[in-house]
Amino acid sequence: MNLRLIWFLKNLRSFDVKKVIVLFVVLFLFAACEKSGEEIANVNGKKITKADFENDVANLPPQYKAMASSPDVKKAIIENLVMTELLLQEAEKQGLFKDPDVKKSLEMQKNEIILNAEAEIQMLKNQKKNAEKTAKKEVAIRELIEGRDFLDVATKEEDLRGQYDSYAESSKARNPGAEIPEYSDVREDIRLATARQKWLEELREKAEITVNESFISEEGSDFEKQLQGIQIQ
Repeated sequence: MNLRLIWFLKNLRSFDVKKVIVLFVVLFLFAACEKSGEEIANVNGKKITKADFENDVANLPPQYKAMASSPDVKKAIIENLVMTELLLQEAEKQGLFKDPDVKKSLEMQKNEIILNAEAEIQMLKNQKKNAEKTAKKEVAIRELIEGRDFLDVATKEEDLRGQYDSYAESSKARNPGAEIPEYSDVREDIRLATARQKWLEELREKAEITVNESFISEEGSDFEKQLQGIQIQ
């Protein structure tokens, strides 16, 4: 058992509640720091820590982060960290980073990473700023479009059949050997898509909408120009 935890348990009764809570938080933070520094691999005496592993996981695309807890993926990530460390050590050994051309390339790469990070930070700031508006949009789409069957919107059977025939004809033209599903198998999908589109068109027709055409012709928005003008500090 952790020595700090043993000491904490022995002296628990002598503290008031507030001090106990503060002490517990401090001990928790110490434990977290120790765990982050936990060695998970070693390359020629250079430690690779759990924090290094977590940094690599943090840079993974969202769909892959959930997989990082599996032993196979952990092993692959650690192997990548090991090989990267080996390459870094070999580069240092060869004096690679002292070469003028390599130093120039290194500086360019660093600046590109910083630029990308600045752009990402700006994007995240905008996401946070517009969080409520974005959430409302997503809920509106989910509830009004994705969550409806649109049975209250009238569709004509001949229109549905016509769309199917057009789809089948174009599919065969692109790929003569393609298997075309039966109309009965896809009719409901066609009806739903048709009814949804009809409902959206009717919604638009009832609204008063104006579009600033001059904005469309502009080369870039202020936000895009701001991103392009980010300076390396």
